[in-house]
Amino acid sequence: MRDLRKLELKIAIALVIFFASIVVYFVPSPIKAKPIAAIDSAGQTAWIANVLETRYKVKKPYSIMITTMIEQASVEYNISPMIIMSVIKVESDYVSRNGKHGEIGFMQLKPKFWTKPCNKYDIHDKYENILVGACAIRYNMNLTDNISDALTAYNIGFTNFDKDVNLLNGFTYRDKVLDENMDLIDLSLLPIDTN
Repeated sequence: MRDLRKLELKIAIALVIFFASIVVYFVPSPIKAKPIAAIDSAGQTAWIANVLETRYKVKKPYSIMITTMIEQASVEYNISPMIIMSVIKVESDYVSRNGKHGEIGFMQLKPKFWTKPCNKYDIHDKYENILVGACAIRYNMNLTDNISDALTAYNIGFTNFDKDVNLLNGFTYRDKVLDENMDLIDLSLLPIDTN
């Protein structure tokens, strides 16, 4: 059953990549600047891929795979794609790697904490790690009721957040993510250049 689910996910990803690649190459730049929330789905895909390639220097085809996962995670967990993009920037600078304290992937998650509550996807898979990270953010948002506290808890762990332990590090992390998010919001107001 799990293998069938993975096969379905891979087929869906392949289709999204195919259509996203068409969008990236053939969608013209908008005449007027639009915030990302006002961009249609194809335009959002092009915008995210463009930001990954120009701002974060992610090469194709990786930018298309990461865009696909960001968009899927955004829809599935009801989190702004710019928040997910910002977390990846702060956590790993768009390089999937192992951290010094057992964190893994683009979202730098610790498997011992997130494998069980976010078991729908494979935390060890390079791209599914983004979906698990979005699940972790949503999990914390459900406990804290806001993105600011959810990001603090994402960094220091909910138990530490709940006990007011190591909050300064958590606040510093949260501010980095929210600053990056504001930069992306500013970028979303500029015309998209897909050339």
